Amino acid sequence: MLELIAGALESGLPLSRSVSAVAGALTAGPDAHALERLATSLEAGVPAAVATRELPAEFTALGESAVLAETAGADLAHVLRSAARDARRGRARHAEVRAAQLAVRLVLPTGLALLPAFVVLGIIPTVMSLLGGTFSLTTAGAVP
Repeated sequence: MLELIAGALESGLPLSRSVSAVAGALTAGPDAHALERLATSLEAGVPAAVATRELPAEFTALGESAVLAETAGADLAHVLRSAARDARRGRARHAEVRAAQLAVRLVLPTGLALLPAFVVLGIIPTVMSLLGGTFSLTTAGAVP
C-alpha cells in the first residue's frame, strides 16, 4: 500500500490526492475508509500530525512518514518506499522464524510415524531372517 502511495506521489500528485486515489482503488472496507478519512482531512488542510492520529496500526509508517515529510521536508515518496521495504523485510523475517518453529514442531510427529514403520518393515524382517535358521535347527533337532 505504501508503494502505491509513493508511486502516486512520484507522479506528481499531492499526498491527499495520492491517498485518495489508493483508497478509491481498494475494495470497500476498513482500510479504504481510513485512507479516505485521511485524504479528506489532508485535503481540508489539517496538519499531518493531527490527520494521521486515528489511522489503524498497519498505517503507522504512513503516518510517521507524512509527519516527517511535513515537518522536516523529507522526500515522502522515498521515505514511503523505504518503509515499505522495511515492512517486507520484517514480514520475511517473521515468516522465516515461523518456518523454523514449524520444522521443530514436525520432528516429533515425523519420528512417531516413521520409527514404527522402519521397525516393522526393516528391523523385524531382518531379525526374522537371521533367527529363521536358528528356529529351524532347534525344531528339526527336537523331533526324534
